[in-house]
Amino acid sequence: MRVQHLVENPTGFFQYVPVAGEHVFQRTSRPRPPGNVGKQDTIASRISVDVSNLNPGGSLGTVGIFAGIPIETVDERSIDIKPGAGPGIIKDQGTSATLQPGPLGAYTLHRIEFPGYVATTPDDPARLAITIRTATLAERQAQTGGQSFPPFSGAVFVVTVRNAAGQPVAFDDPVHLTVQFKHREPPSLSDRVRIDGRPALEPNMYIVCDGQPGEAVDFVPANAASFVLDPVQGTVTADDFAGLTGSDGLGTFGAVAHDYITPAAHWSLYR
Repeated sequence: MRVQHLVENPTGFFQYVPVAGEHVFQRTSRPRPPGNVGKQDTIASRISVDVSNLNPGGSLGTVGIFAGIPIETVDERSIDIKPGAGPGIIKDQGTSATLQPGPLGAYTLHRIEFPGYVATTPDDPARLAITIRTATLAERQAQTGGQSFPPFSGAVFVVTVRNAAGQPVAFDDPVHLTVQFKHREPPSLSDRVRIDGRPALEPNMYIVCDGQPGEAVDFVPANAASFVLDPVQGTVTADDFAGLTGSDGLGTFGAVAHDYITPAAHWSLYR
């Protein structure tokens, strides 16, 4: 659960965004009233966070609208990294810094591995703070003619990079990038869809990314040499991908299916 604040983004559209700060989740059991034999105790849950300002501004004026929204596709997690010393940084050998979501989101197998980088502490002046989180509607929905991410797919996440001063950083060193997708029935509930949202006949997934900086959205194929599909785990990986974030310190990545190619046996239809 996260406390969300309804705000107006620079393009004039409204969206819920998590309130900044530490969210505290509390669950308490309330004893059943006397005489209610056989009934279970009731459970009360709440999520709280300190806010600095109730006024969202914009056309909402002085009205602040908040909600507790439980649907988080990615349980936000962060890591502090710095360049490693010496050779021998090898993929999957435990020497590279890695970042995955926490266990409370719907997708736990997204993964970013940083070859040549190691974990460090938040007080390191050379650190880079890397965060993986859920993509907001504005980060996956094009408003000015770009390609949106398929609206029925949740196989998408955002990564941000900040330096020790909190400023956005363009990160273009190669990383090993993994995106998780889910196969559900019926097909309309599956992540196995093409970029236009149509169901895919085969799980031939690849990674797409938002190719536009700032508020603009336009998803294009990730510039990777190849994609490795694991249909059992439900993941697709691009090794040595360069261009994790742009100058705004933000990158949005998702998994979609290739367009299905019409078999040669169907060519007679076009005679």
